[in-house]
Amino acid sequence: MIERETSLRRVLEVMRHPAVAPYFERAQKPDFVPPCGDAAHYLKLGRGFIAYLVRQHLTEMHGCLLPGDVGKGSLTLVREHFAYLFASGVKLIRTAHSKEHRRASAMCRALGMRKNEELSMGELNVYEVRNG
Repeated sequence: MIERETSLRRVLEVMRHPAVAPYFERAQKPDFVPPCGDAAHYLKLGRGFIAYLVRQHLTEMHGCLLPGDVGKGSLTLVREHFAYLFASGVKLIRTAHSKEHRRASAMCRALGMRKNEELSMGELNVYEVRNG
């Protein structure tokens, strides 16, 4: 079952958690306000969430997962997130992460996302999944 995180206070709390903070440097600034409104979907996964930031037909995917959030049923729930977003008109979901973040790459592959070799440069791996 898909649940949205609607509390921006909670979103900030998770983004500033020591396990997540290194990946969200901007969120550590005192004046940072997470994106909100129709363009931001914070869909719960365990105690954390996955942020989907919609930019027309492209959606950026950012994992904000706390220790222990990935486990049995996690992939199924993220696939439900994808179906929900595709049903709302999203055509492409894309994520980028450090090449050293092997767990993120493994999760992307397990979700059926494909590595975009053209966009994967330097220290970044870029994975994406298309609707249809």
